[in-house]
Amino acid sequence: MAAQLNISDRGLRRLVAADRIPYYRVGRELRFNPAEVLRALRSQAGGDGNAA
Repeated sequence: MAAQLNISDRGLRRLVAADRIPYYRVGRELRFNPAEVLRALRSQAGGDGNAA
């Protein structure tokens, strides 16, 4: 997921810790639905994702 968002693994963990992106815990691993993550990040940025 970090590679898809073009951020570091550490940055992804920080987003999870701050509850800024949705995730699912499966055992000790975290799973992400890419569509849900992108929707959450776009809504937090206040835009529709089409910024110039």
